[in-house]
Amino acid sequence: MRRSFLFQLIFILLIQVAINFLCSIVFGANVLAAQLTSDALIALVFAYIMLPPGFRKGWYKQEAFHKMAITYFLIFTVISLLFGVMI
Repeated sequence: MRRSFLFQLIFILLIQVAINFLCSIVFGANVLAAQLTSDALIALVFAYIMLPPGFRKGWYKQEAFHKMAITYFLIFTVISLLFGVMI
């Protein structure tokens, strides 16, 4: 069964909020470390979500997963640093 776009969007936003909140609690005053860790974790979640269902069984072995995760991490980090979006 394929999930609707709205459900996926809400799910992704909730995951982002939860990851940002947990990283801000864990790292406290070190905002840069919290932001980089948060970006990395969100990139991993996005890369996993974007993998086709047939490749999810061995997701950590897939070259496409690693490329997507690195690309998402770089995009999120650049956006955070350019626009001053800090946790």
